[in-house]
Amino acid sequence: MSTTMDMISYLPDDILLHILSFLPTRTSIATSLLSRRWRHLWKGVEVLDIEDLSFCFPSVSDHDARKRFFAFANGVLSCHKAHRVLKFRLSGMVFSWKAVDHLVESTIKPHLEDLCLSLNSSLQINRRLFCCISIFTCSSLVSLVLEGTLALHNYLSIVNLPSLKNLKLNVHSVDLEKILSGCPVLETLNVSSRRIFSAVIHLPRSLKSFKFEFIGEFKHPYYGGCAINSIEIDTPSLEYLQIILHHCRVRNLVCNLPKVVEAHLYICVEDLHVCWLPKLLRALCTTKLLVLGDSTVVCLLRAPTSPFPDFHCLFQLQIDFISRPFSSTFLIALLRCSPKLQGLIIHCSHCPQPSQPSGWKQPISVPHCVTSHLKTFEFKHGNYPEESAFARYILQHSNLCRCHDI
Repeated sequence: MSTTMDMISYLPDDILLHILSFLPTRTSIATSLLSRRWRHLWKGVEVLDIEDLSFCFPSVSDHDARKRFFAFANGVLSCHKAHRVLKFRLSGMVFSWKAVDHLVESTIKPHLEDLCLSLNSSLQINRRLFCCISIFTCSSLVSLVLEGTLALHNYLSIVNLPSLKNLKLNVHSVDLEKILSGCPVLETLNVSSRRIFSAVIHLPRSLKSFKFEFIGEFKHPYYGGCAINSIEIDTPSLEYLQIILHHCRVRNLVCNLPKVVEAHLYICVEDLHVCWLPKLLRALCTTKLLVLGDSTVVCLLRAPTSPFPDFHCLFQLQIDFISRPFSSTFLIALLRCSPKLQGLIIHCSHCPQPSQPSGWKQPISVPHCVTSHLKTFEFKHGNYPEESAFARYILQHSNLCRCHDI
């Protein structure tokens, strides 16, 4: 057999179509120039990945580039001959939302399992009240990603996604409760929004991973879409939790988190609505990895009661003191509640601070985890008296396998 023989062209069509499914659709179409056999092969691919990057040139205006992009997308759909589309991804800047509606509606078919729309408009007033209602009643969808300047509220009269397991929403605004009410088997939820039009949010009990980023668009927390009365996290199967709150108001949190093993908390709320944060920590008492952002530390210091439960399973702890003064007392209290801690990471501010002598008095009794379990210790930008005193305290009383002072 000749070493120059075209081996790939001898593969069956099913295998070639599977290979093409991993390529952007524009690249897949380019293979039609290879030979007569390849001319129409791309039309049978069950995965369509259409993006506008290849239509943007310095000599072409943005408007013309977007028109060409959507003309290309419509051409792809009109030529596509596969009996089904399993996965559809559309990414680009929008010049006409009607064109988007037409494209999306053309792909919502009974076999569609994976849909990703990443759509943006350069016009501030053109934030889209999403009207592709058929997306939210597609019974075959398993994974749904919606990103960009989309407004997912008001028009969502019916949500019925009985097969949906993965949902990512990175949008301008959303009625989250309405969407979640139609997702009974959801396992992974990733939400990032500037306005949430839901007074109460109930998470599905089937959830295993939850990422929630709510950064209010306006500093005034009473502005529409910037306040939530209650978030109910009754998720007995949840294993991963990440919460980021800023410039918004969450008045109450109800949680049942018996299986969470990793939690990241970056929470900045007002004094009047911080009382639920200690409750959240108590619900996370079985976690193995915990990250507390500096804003979360500020909230915990404001809490009216002692915020720390017994973290009897905690192995890894990271605490940030980026925008607030370092607190050894806070850290010692947390270490006493973490008897099995093996890794401690502390990130301090690298900005200049007034040089003051350390007023911290070392505790007489050393936390149990420091003397018996702590193996790694990372201290970043710890250059000030109390920070240095705390680092020396840890080093003197532990048997570390690895220590990093950055």
